[in-house]
Amino acid sequence: MAYIASADESAVAKAQHELQEAGVRTVIGTVVNASGITLAKSVPLARLGAFHQSGMGAAPVWHVFAIDGGIAFTDTITTVGDLRLKIDIEGLRILPGGRAWAPGSLFEQDGTASPACARGLLADVDGSLDAAGYRALVGHELEFVLVASDGSALDTTLWVPYGATGLLDRAEFLDDLLTTLNQAGVPAEQLHAE
Repeated sequence: MAYIASADESAVAKAQHELQEAGVRTVIGTVVNASGITLAKSVPLARLGAFHQSGMGAAPVWHVFAIDGGIAFTDTITTVGDLRLKIDIEGLRILPGGRAWAPGSLFEQDGTASPACARGLLADVDGSLDAAGYRALVGHELEFVLVASDGSALDTTLWVPYGATGLLDRAEFLDDLLTTLNQAGVPAEQLHAE
């Protein structure tokens, strides 16, 4: 009897081939915890299948890393144990410098979704809405502050929040930002200087 690859294995093999052709050497997988901290693991491209199928180890405290770098331990969430960070192969995006990125989700050792995984919770909500005949439209607001290369404040003229001056003063940067987002497959609906 001949071995027949599953659809999942075929998707991994196809992605691995495409990434290799694009010069990708490293794959980064990320999750965002309840504190808004982005946590990551990376693997060589040869480990793409394992990253997607069985995942990489992650301590249960990934759920409770705090914004100040501390860990908000609980009676049930400690450093003991091992979650699995699995990437979504369909979400792979090529980054500059020989890297690719994919969103990930956290799972328990038995393969069930980790109850505190933000992406898993969102998928459950989306499934419930779908079952009720609704469709969720979700977007993200990414905020950041521009600083000089040494971390100091930029020389800038005064501008009104949401005004045109902030956009015009940084027009070249915004053009580069939109180009990079488009190349990464991340659609932007609007940009403004808040």
